[in-house]
Amino acid sequence: MTLKLFLKNSKGSRYSVLILLIGLPASGKSILAEKLKYELKNKHCLSKVHIIDTDIIRFRLFGAEFCHTNEKFTVDEKRKEVSDKLNPGSIVIVDDLHYLTSMRHQFYEICLKKGVLYVPIYLSTPVSQCKKWNKKRGLPVPQKVIDEVASKFDLPGKKYLWDRTQLNFDPTSQNIDEIVEESIQFIEEKLKKEIIKTSKKTTIQKTQTKIGENRKEISSLDKESRVIIHKIITKDYSDEILKEIGKYVNLTTPNFAKEISSCRKKFVKWLIGQKSSQITIEEFITFLKETSSNS
Repeated sequence: MTLKLFLKNSKGSRYSVLILLIGLPASGKSILAEKLKYELKNKHCLSKVHIIDTDIIRFRLFGAEFCHTNEKFTVDEKRKEVSDKLNPGSIVIVDDLHYLTSMRHQFYEICLKKGVLYVPIYLSTPVSQCKKWNKKRGLPVPQKVIDEVASKFDLPGKKYLWDRTQLNFDPTSQNIDEIVEESIQFIEEKLKKEIIKTSKKTTIQKTQTKIGENRKEISSLDKESRVIIHKIITKDYSDEILKEIGKYVNLTTPNFAKEISSCRKKFVKWLIGQKSSQITIEEFITFLKETSSNS
């Protein structure tokens, strides 16, 4: 089964996936984001694959000049774009450092609220390698910034279970194509488990609903049957009906009330077996006829 099929469950409603990239500046996140998008669109034929790049958002809003006071607006815009793009059947790749736990948690919360599969991928590229790649790119990030981020970096999963990731790669020791393949296989497995879990949950809910309905029906039959028995004991029915009942139950014995009451539970079970929602004196007489002939 391809990833495209995994993104749609048996009822036709679609799942969506958020891939959160985590790593130092120049650790290879943008290359991974583009490779993932290419693979998902071309090999897996997914049309709704989006990369949300914080640098692009920042440049669009404020130009090339970086200013700390503008970062809140940049982050808010990024969060909004992610939420807007996480439509059914879509995969959103968020390309940014996400080096603090709080930065990751806001996207984990979005996934919880929207019912989205949360897939963090941590590129644990060594600082020395990040600096080499940064220099090769023309130093778009000051080298001291890489050191500063590294000193503050919250390792995924160190504090919280929700923050753990099974996708931890070092691009210096693993080929980028292997990283992409392993990541997509992981997403397929997670979606498969999610579909099975959802299916089981739906089955349990249906069973619980059916049990609830059955209990409600039994309660209703039980209540109405008591009314019928009471009217027989107090002889509120016509002489014709009482005479018909008398063919199967002796209405003159001292234990008459006890005997007729003992029939009530059997009558309710009989109605359930007949799958009948009717509960009338005529049904009770039919019950007496059938059970009398069987005995």
